[in-house]
Amino acid sequence: ARILVRISDRLDLKLVPDATARRILGEDLPIGDELLGMSCGTAMAALLRPLGLVLVPRAARSGEVALQITVARNASESWPVGWPVVRKPRDVIPQLFEFLNVEIDDQPLDQVSEVLAGRLEVPMLYDHQSLARDGVDPAERLVFVARGRSYYKRILDKILVPSKLKFEVRVDGLQQPFIWISSA
Repeated sequence: ARILVRISDRLDLKLVPDATARRILGEDLPIGDELLGMSCGTAMAALLRPLGLVLVPRAARSGEVALQITVARNASESWPVGWPVVRKPRDVIPQLFEFLNVEIDDQPLDQVSEVLAGRLEVPMLYDHQSLARDGVDPAERLVFVARGRSYYKRILDKILVPSKLKFEVRVDGLQQPFIWISSA
C-alpha cells in the first residue's frame, strides 16, 4: 500500500480504498513487474490488478478528483493497465522487427522476457490475474526457440503461444509503449 501512496503523492490525488481494498492492501504483497518510468495511473492499475482491485476516478464533494480503490467486480469502469495502440506496432516499437541470431534452450519465460525487455528498451508487464487463472507461472514455464535468424516479434510469439499466452503493444498515460502479456 505504501508504494501506491508514494505514486499518488506525485499526482496530488487522494487515494480512497474501500473497506475490502483496505483489508487486501494491508497484507504485505510482492510487486510482480518493474514499473519504474511508467505513468502513475498505469503503474497503480498494474499493481492493483493482480489483487483483484481497480482504480476508479471519482469526483469528491469538494469538486476535486479522488482515486477510489475497490474490488474489480464492484466497478463497471476502471483505470486500465495502459491502452491499446492506434498505430501499427512497428511504428510504436520498431525494434520488434529487428533481426538477430537467436537460440533459447529451456529457459524460464520470466527471465527470457526480462532480457527481451532490456533489448527492446520497453517494459514488459504480465497480466498476473489472467495467468494465475490459467495456471501459468512465468518463473516455472520453460521456453525454447531453435537456433536461427529471427526478429523480436516472432521470438515473442514463439515463447508465448505454446503457453497459450499472447502479447500486445500498449501505451501508458504518457504515451510510452510497453508490452502487455496475457492469456490468449
